[in-house]
Amino acid sequence: MTNKQNLMKHHIIPLLIACFMILTSMSECRNETRYSPINAELNGISFTSGNYTYTMNLGGSPFYFHEYESDLVFHFEREIVSDDDRVAIFMNLRSELPFELNRQYAIGTKEGSAKIIFWEDRVQYRFMSTGGYVVFIERTGTSGSVLSGRFEFTSRNEEKDSVINVTNGTFENLHCYLE
Repeated sequence: MTNKQNLMKHHIIPLLIACFMILTSMSECRNETRYSPINAELNGISFTSGNYTYTMNLGGSPFYFHEYESDLVFHFEREIVSDDDRVAIFMNLRSELPFELNRQYAIGTKEGSAKIIFWEDRVQYRFMSTGGYVVFIERTGTSGSVLSGRFEFTSRNEEKDSVINVTNGTFENLHCYLE
């Protein structure tokens, strides 16, 4: 084997394979618009997120769901709007397995939390959940990663001495990142 053939075999072919792998992994990054609305009433006023555009890549989506050895973890965060206001809604849940549809998972406890963040005169106010629940009503997708459900919770801001009651909350078709 000549030096030129040896160089090609040991350096160029691995380089070409590496380039191919990088290019194919980059093709996994794409913007998608998913119909995955989050809706809720905050103190009786309707808020919605509508369709949601995000980048699907190797890291997944902006929603997270995982079943560990003994725990399940669920998280979402999303901006929702009314005719007059815009707020951010966050939900975190950690509960014991098994995962069950139509089961009420508590939030506002050590197992789960939710919060509403809104801005008034450029000041951010956080309303932390004091009690409530989330219920998963549908789980679809090839890996069970698409979730729909409903939620309600009460949140409080001590500084403003104010309460936001979140009622009739729903999420549909959340394409969750599975770890």
